[in-house]
Amino acid sequence: MARSWDDFDAYAAEVRVDLGNGRIRSGSGYVIGPCRILTALHVLIGQEAIETGTKVVLPHEIQVRTHGDFVVRSDTVADRGFTRVRDETGGDYRWQPANQIWPREGAEIPRYDVAILEVPEDKALEHVGNAPRVFCLGPSDEDISCRGTGFAKWAEVRTQQGRDLPNPYTVTGFLTAGAERYRASRPFTVLNGAPDNAEEWQGLFWRCFFR
Repeated sequence: MARSWDDFDAYAAEVRVDLGNGRIRSGSGYVIGPCRILTALHVLIGQEAIETGTKVVLPHEIQVRTHGDFVVRSDTVADRGFTRVRDETGGDYRWQPANQIWPREGAEIPRYDVAILEVPEDKALEHVGNAPRVFCLGPSDEDISCRGTGFAKWAEVRTQQGRDLPNPYTVTGFLTAGAERYRASRPFTVLNGAPDNAEEWQGLFWRCFFR
């Protein structure tokens, strides 16, 4: 039986990095197998470290949350108003601890801006601990139509108490074939609209699903 887009989107993950002194950096990722999450390395170590090519310094604390695990927890809420969601979840917003397992502490900055996180098995919720494995495709010589889901900065939603709720944004477009580039991904053209301000794209990392 064919899987729906909701099945794929359930494994979209938010990534939250504690920088200390009350500072948080956030981004997106995707569960690529049991207890494994693929994300952008700059979310974990910062864009400056990526650009200057310094060695990898692991962040103080990392948490992840999948869209599917949060939806399952709040599915009993008939009215998805923020107050009801807060009350019915009992303050459980589905965050799970994670560790950066690649690249490791002290390693050279890799060529591509990606990293892999691991959630301890005893801490993993359903959509992390029992996630299906994702297989990667090699580069193509042709443009590839694809679709993905992530958590853009401009789409953030918070309760009156300042708690953030998952608010995924779906992107459709195509990857453009071209010459191999260094420290960069292939160009991606968005077809379904996007903010004009490039900074508002921050936090949106997605795995593309090919038709």
